[in-house]
Amino acid sequence: MAGSRRPRRSGGRTEQIGQASGIPTRLSEIAYELRDQLVVTYATPQSAKPAEKIEIAVKRRGVKVRAPKWAG
Repeated sequence: MAGSRRPRRSGGRTEQIGQASGIPTRLSEIAYELRDQLVVTYATPQSAKPAEKIEIAVKRRGVKVRAPKWAG
């Protein structure tokens, strides 16, 4: 898998910073984003058939759902 596709497939992203002096500012911004993230865990009983598709959505403005493609 090409390195440029790896972040997109995992639900992540690539950041490019023009100068080393911009690193502290960008890291602070990323830390602010991570502070308010939630993790959703999906599980079914062993006796149940696994779902073929899972859909997660939010109604709140400005909130993004980031998730990798699921190869269930």
